[in-house]
Amino acid sequence: MAAKAQPDYDGYAALGSAIFLRIAMNPVHLFFSLQGRVRRGTYWAIVGIWFAIDLLLRGSVSAAANWSGNETVVAVFYWAFLLFSIVSYFPMAALLVKRLHDSGRTGWWLLSQHVATVLTIMMVIAFTKMKAGTLLFVALMSLPCGLGMLVVFVFSLWPSDDGQNEYGVA
Repeated sequence: MAAKAQPDYDGYAALGSAIFLRIAMNPVHLFFSLQGRVRRGTYWAIVGIWFAIDLLLRGSVSAAANWSGNETVVAVFYWAFLLFSIVSYFPMAALLVKRLHDSGRTGWWLLSQHVATVLTIMMVIAFTKMKAGTLLFVALMSLPCGLGMLVVFVFSLWPSDDGQNEYGVA
């Protein structure tokens, strides 16, 4: 039996509505499956929307803290931001895996960002226990963090493979 073709999310079709129409056609597959491919235009359109919402929520926390003075109001905006971050984590990671698939790379490259995050957390914990003269050590620890994120970012900008690759049809 032939393998079922994955939906084609071609972000290069027409700008605007065509991208969002393709997203709306099957959002469950798009955001909750690690199979298939996502073209560059669709990926960056979704990342842009996510980034705008993220900035809006961060700004609301900051505005509430500066102008409200009420800790309850600040807490509500902070928890809304935190909930958005947690809820959007897996869908954005799945989208990045599909973007990596579209350029012919394995989704395991995503781990370089996670290793970088774990290293950053370890660095912060170690920094609280260090003496003041060990700033060079902290700077050297941040280097792998930035490199892992930079590699995945560059891969997300990479052009798509034309036609079919091992992850499906473009």
